[in-house]
Amino acid sequence: MGSHYDCDHCGACCMHGPIDLFSTDLLREPKLGDHASLYRRPEGDGRVGYLLPAPDIGCPLLDEENCCSIHATRPSACSQLAPGSDECQDARRSRGLEPLRPTGTYPRVSPTPREESAAMARQNEGVPAAVRNGSRRSTAERDGGDRDATRKEGERNRPVHEVRLGRIKAAVWENATENGTRHNVTLSRIYKDGDQWKDTTSFGRDDLPLVAKVADLAHTWIFEQAGRD
Repeated sequence: MGSHYDCDHCGACCMHGPIDLFSTDLLREPKLGDHASLYRRPEGDGRVGYLLPAPDIGCPLLDEENCCSIHATRPSACSQLAPGSDECQDARRSRGLEPLRPTGTYPRVSPTPREESAAMARQNEGVPAAVRNGSRRSTAERDGGDRDATRKEGERNRPVHEVRLGRIKAAVWENATENGTRHNVTLSRIYKDGDQWKDTTSFGRDDLPLVAKVADLAHTWIFEQAGRD
Protein backbone atom coordinates (compact mmCIF):
# COMPACT_ATOMS: atom_id res chain seq x y z
CA MET A 1 0.00 0.00 0.00
CA GLY A 2 1.16 3.55 -0.74
CA SER A 3 0.42 6.72 1.21
CA HIS A 4 -2.11 9.29 0.01
CA TYR A 5 -1.67 13.01 0.69
CA ASP A 6 -4.12 15.88 0.35
CA CYS A 7 -2.80 19.34 -0.50
CA ASP A 8 -3.45 21.80 2.35
CA HIS A 9 -2.86 24.84 0.07
CA CYS A 10 0.09 26.09 2.12
CA GLY A 11 1.53 27.83 -0.96
CA ALA A 12 5.09 26.73 -0.19
CA CYS A 13 5.58 25.25 -3.66
CA CYS A 14 4.78 28.67 -5.18
CA MET A 15 7.69 30.12 -3.19
CA HIS A 16 10.10 27.37 -4.23
CA GLY A 17 12.02 27.30 -7.50
CA PRO A 18 13.23 27.51 -10.14
CA ILE A 19 10.25 26.12 -12.09
CA ASP A 20 11.18 24.38 -15.36
CA LEU A 21 9.26 25.53 -18.43
CA PHE A 22 8.63 23.69 -21.70
CA SER A 23 7.41 25.01 -25.04
CA THR A 24 3.99 23.47 -24.41
CA ASP A 25 3.73 25.51 -21.19
CA LEU A 26 4.31 28.77 -23.06
CA LEU A 27 1.85 27.82 -25.79
CA ARG A 28 -0.79 26.87 -23.24
CA GLU A 29 -0.29 30.00 -21.10
CA PRO A 30 1.22 33.06 -22.88
CA LYS A 31 1.46 35.00 -19.59
CA LEU A 32 4.41 32.80 -18.62
CA GLY A 33 6.50 34.45 -21.33
CA ASP A 34 6.22 37.82 -19.57
CA HIS A 35 8.02 36.49 -16.49
CA ALA A 36 10.16 33.60 -17.75
CA SER A 37 13.91 33.45 -18.24
CA LEU A 38 14.41 31.69 -21.57
CA TYR A 39 17.43 29.74 -22.79
CA ARG A 40 19.06 30.56 -26.11
CA ARG A 41 18.16 27.10 -27.34
CA PRO A 42 16.04 24.29 -25.81
CA GLU A 43 17.74 21.81 -23.48
CA GLY A 44 18.03 18.15 -24.44
CA ASP A 45 14.96 17.21 -22.40
CA GLY A 46 12.83 19.94 -24.00
CA ARG A 47 13.13 22.67 -21.37
CA VAL A 48 13.07 26.17 -22.88
CA GLY A 49 13.48 28.24 -19.73
CA TYR A 50 12.44 28.67 -16.12
CA LEU A 51 10.35 30.78 -13.77
CA LEU A 52 12.09 32.00 -10.64
CA PRO A 53 9.92 32.92 -7.63
CA ALA A 54 11.08 36.08 -5.84
CA PRO A 55 12.26 35.67 -2.21
CA ASP A 56 9.40 36.16 0.28
CA ILE A 57 7.08 37.07 -2.60
CA GLY A 58 6.86 33.87 -4.58
CA CYS A 59 5.72 33.22 -8.10
CA PRO A 60 4.97 36.46 -10.02
CA LEU A 61 1.67 34.94 -11.15
CA LEU A 62 0.17 34.71 -7.67
CA ASP A 63 -2.92 36.86 -7.22
CA GLU A 64 -3.81 39.24 -4.36
CA GLU A 65 -5.04 36.32 -2.27
CA ASN A 66 -1.75 34.49 -2.79
CA CYS A 67 -3.41 31.94 -5.10
CA CYS A 68 -2.28 30.88 -8.57
CA SER A 69 -3.88 33.18 -11.14
CA ILE A 70 -3.26 30.67 -13.97
CA HIS A 71 -4.03 27.46 -12.07
CA ALA A 72 -5.94 25.85 -14.96
CA THR A 73 -3.03 26.47 -17.38
CA ARG A 74 -0.10 26.39 -14.96
CA PRO A 75 3.27 24.87 -16.02
CA SER A 76 3.48 21.09 -16.24
CA ALA A 77 6.18 21.11 -13.53
CA CYS A 78 3.61 22.66 -11.17
CA SER A 79 0.78 20.30 -12.09
CA GLN A 80 3.06 17.29 -11.65
CA LEU A 81 4.24 18.31 -8.19
CA ALA A 82 2.28 15.82 -6.08
CA PRO A 83 1.26 16.57 -2.48
CA GLY A 84 3.63 14.77 -0.11
CA SER A 85 6.35 14.30 -2.74
CA ASP A 86 10.00 15.10 -2.03
CA GLU A 87 9.62 18.44 -3.83
CA CYS A 88 6.52 19.27 -1.77
CA GLN A 89 8.19 18.40 1.53
CA ASP A 90 11.36 20.31 0.59
CA ALA A 91 9.30 23.40 -0.21
CA ARG A 92 7.44 23.16 3.10
CA ARG A 93 10.70 22.70 4.97
CA SER A 94 12.17 25.81 3.33
CA ARG A 95 9.20 27.82 4.64
CA GLY A 96 9.52 26.42 8.16
CA LEU A 97 6.36 24.29 7.86
CA GLU A 98 5.78 20.83 9.28
CA PRO A 99 5.92 17.92 6.81
CA LEU A 100 2.62 17.10 5.12
CA ARG A 101 1.07 14.06 6.76
CA PRO A 102 -0.61 11.23 4.82
CA THR A 103 -4.39 11.14 4.96
CA GLY A 104 -4.84 7.56 3.76
CA THR A 105 -3.43 4.75 1.65
CA TYR A 106 -3.98 3.36 -1.83
CA PRO A 107 -3.10 -0.02 -3.39
CA ARG A 108 0.09 -0.08 -5.44
CA VAL A 109 -0.32 -0.86 -9.12
CA SER A 110 1.05 -4.28 -10.10
CA PRO A 111 3.75 -4.16 -12.79
CA THR A 112 2.70 -4.96 -16.34
CA PRO A 113 4.29 -7.88 -18.24
CA ARG A 114 6.48 -5.38 -20.15
CA GLU A 115 7.63 -3.79 -16.88
CA GLU A 116 8.45 -7.23 -15.48
CA SER A 117 10.42 -8.06 -18.64
CA ALA A 118 12.30 -4.77 -18.41
CA ALA A 119 13.12 -5.42 -14.76
CA MET A 120 14.41 -8.89 -15.64
CA ALA A 121 16.52 -7.40 -18.44
CA ARG A 122 18.06 -4.90 -16.01
CA GLN A 123 18.92 -7.72 -13.62
CA ASN A 124 20.65 -9.61 -16.45
CA GLU A 125 22.68 -6.65 -17.69
CA GLY A 126 26.34 -7.53 -17.73
CA VAL A 127 25.70 -11.20 -16.92
CA PRO A 128 27.30 -13.38 -19.60
CA ALA A 129 24.87 -15.50 -21.58
CA ALA A 130 26.95 -18.59 -20.75
CA VAL A 131 26.29 -18.11 -17.06
CA ARG A 132 22.56 -17.63 -17.64
CA ASN A 133 22.24 -20.57 -20.05
CA GLY A 134 24.73 -22.94 -18.41
CA SER A 135 26.57 -23.60 -21.70
CA ARG A 136 30.26 -24.48 -21.89
CA ARG A 137 32.45 -22.92 -24.55
CA SER A 138 36.03 -21.90 -25.02
CA THR A 139 37.20 -18.64 -23.46
CA ALA A 140 37.48 -16.90 -26.85
CA GLU A 141 34.05 -18.11 -27.97
CA ARG A 142 32.52 -17.20 -24.64
CA ASP A 143 33.99 -13.69 -24.52
CA GLY A 144 33.18 -12.84 -28.12
CA GLY A 145 29.79 -14.51 -28.18
CA ASP A 146 28.70 -13.08 -24.86
CA ARG A 147 29.58 -9.56 -25.96
CA ASP A 148 27.46 -10.00 -29.09
CA ALA A 149 24.61 -11.56 -27.14
CA THR A 150 24.69 -8.81 -24.54
CA ARG A 151 24.75 -6.13 -27.21
CA LYS A 152 21.87 -7.70 -29.17
CA GLU A 153 19.84 -8.27 -26.04
CA GLY A 154 20.38 -4.66 -25.01
CA GLU A 155 19.27 -3.47 -28.44
CA ARG A 156 16.10 -5.56 -28.22
CA ASN A 157 15.30 -4.16 -24.79
CA ARG A 158 15.82 -0.52 -25.79
CA PRO A 159 13.14 1.62 -27.44
CA VAL A 160 13.99 2.96 -30.90
CA HIS A 161 12.74 6.41 -29.94
CA GLU A 162 11.73 8.31 -26.82
CA VAL A 163 9.72 11.47 -26.30
CA ARG A 164 9.88 13.19 -22.91
CA LEU A 165 8.20 16.33 -21.64
CA GLY A 166 8.76 16.99 -17.96
CA ARG A 167 8.22 13.71 -16.16
CA ILE A 168 6.00 12.14 -18.82
CA LYS A 169 7.73 9.84 -21.29
CA ALA A 170 6.70 7.84 -24.36
CA ALA A 171 8.91 4.94 -25.46
CA VAL A 172 8.50 3.66 -29.01
CA TRP A 173 9.29 -0.01 -29.55
CA GLU A 174 9.98 -1.60 -32.93
CA ASN A 175 8.75 -5.09 -33.82
CA ALA A 176 9.60 -6.96 -37.00
CA THR A 177 6.61 -8.94 -38.33
CA GLU A 178 5.78 -10.87 -41.49
CA ASN A 179 3.87 -7.81 -42.68
CA GLY A 180 6.71 -5.41 -42.03
CA THR A 181 7.85 -3.26 -39.14
CA ARG A 182 5.28 -2.36 -36.50
CA HIS A 183 5.60 0.05 -33.60
CA ASN A 184 4.16 -0.05 -30.09
CA VAL A 185 4.24 2.78 -27.55
CA THR A 186 4.43 2.68 -23.77
CA LEU A 187 3.67 5.76 -21.68
CA SER A 188 5.11 6.32 -18.22
CA ARG A 189 5.50 8.93 -15.51
CA ILE A 190 8.84 9.39 -13.73
CA TYR A 191 8.80 10.07 -10.00
CA LYS A 192 11.21 10.03 -7.09
CA ASP A 193 10.81 7.51 -4.26
CA GLY A 194 13.31 8.41 -1.54
CA ASP A 195 16.70 8.60 -3.25
CA GLN A 196 15.67 6.52 -6.26
CA TRP A 197 13.98 7.55 -9.49
CA LYS A 198 11.23 5.18 -10.60
CA ASP A 199 8.51 5.11 -13.22
CA THR A 200 4.85 4.18 -13.25
CA THR A 201 2.08 3.80 -15.82
CA SER A 202 -0.39 5.52 -13.50
CA PHE A 203 -1.26 9.16 -14.26
CA GLY A 204 -3.06 11.83 -12.29
CA ARG A 205 -5.68 14.18 -13.68
CA ASP A 206 -3.18 16.99 -14.21
CA ASP A 207 -0.77 14.67 -16.04
CA LEU A 208 -3.23 13.99 -18.85
CA PRO A 209 -2.62 17.13 -21.00
CA LEU A 210 1.09 16.30 -21.11
CA VAL A 211 0.33 12.61 -21.75
CA ALA A 212 -1.75 13.65 -24.75
CA LYS A 213 1.06 15.87 -26.09
CA VAL A 214 3.71 13.16 -25.66
CA ALA A 215 1.45 10.58 -27.33
CA ASP A 216 0.85 12.97 -30.24
CA LEU A 217 4.61 13.50 -30.74
CA ALA A 218 5.20 9.73 -30.66
CA HIS A 219 2.39 9.25 -33.19
CA THR A 220 3.96 11.84 -35.50
CA TRP A 221 7.38 10.17 -35.27
CA ILE A 222 5.96 6.74 -36.15
CA PHE A 223 4.21 8.12 -39.23
CA GLU A 224 7.43 9.84 -40.30
CA GLN A 225 9.23 6.49 -40.17
CA ALA A 226 6.51 4.87 -42.27
CA GLY A 227 6.99 7.57 -44.89
CA ARG A 228 10.70 6.77 -45.14
CA ASP A 229 10.18 3.05 -45.74
